[in-house]
Amino acid sequence: MTVNEILDFEPELTEITERVWASLVEAPLLPRQPGEPALGPGARTFTGCVQITGAWEGAVTVHCSEALAKVLTAAMFMVDPEDTTPEEVADALGELANMVGGNVKALLPEPCRISLPAVADGMDYRLSVPGARPLTAVTWTCQGEPLMVRLLERRTADSPAGAAVASTNGAVQS
Repeated sequence: MTVNEILDFEPELTEITERVWASLVEAPLLPRQPGEPALGPGARTFTGCVQITGAWEGAVTVHCSEALAKVLTAAMFMVDPEDTTPEEVADALGELANMVGGNVKALLPEPCRISLPAVADGMDYRLSVPGARPLTAVTWTCQGEPLMVRLLERRTADSPAGAAVASTNGAVQS
């Protein structure tokens, strides 16, 4: 039995992300509606990722547009979004991934450890977590910009091999 068969992570991931976001940024997250902007090819995006290892293995990824990454960074560093540096943006998105991932880790069986965050940015890139499959993804908008948080579970040795690949357009491939 997997952790996903015991816990429905979508409501938990939603609550955790909204709580963490509200502690950092005054602008609220709103559930993404059909037709609203999504992360897509051709636009610069940012992805923060932390991996969880131990009794449960997987990853938490946070994907957002460049504009929203700058809003987050500006709030955290108390500067204007246009005055943010690439290093500050990476730090802010890594911290958001770390905070959400740490709260997810608290729901999991012990012992579990969380990695240092990694951040990728660019256009039309893919972030791969080898051996992982998507458990859930939750999407929002903030100031008209998309945000997606995804929870991936690493497959065990007795499950089919493969990797979940998160592309910048939000698609996951196994």
